[in-house]
Amino acid sequence: MLAFDGKPAAQVDVLLKKWQQFAEKYHLQLIVEGIESSALASTLEDSKFDLQQGFYWARPKMFDCLYKGR
Repeated sequence: MLAFDGKPAAQVDVLLKKWQQFAEKYHLQLIVEGIESSALASTLEDSKFDLQQGFYWARPKMFDCLYKGR
């Protein structure tokens, strides 16, 4: 996993684009984690990063809660 905290936005953009190219080349799905704001989610969606995970979308739940349908 790559940590982008404190990295310049331009550097993060380049790295994400490279991962996106890699995923497309090998027919993989790329999930961007750590989404914590609507601004970041929108920016990523504009760049075709549609699979996202993070506190912005939902807080983690215990597996037994999901299994029991709570």
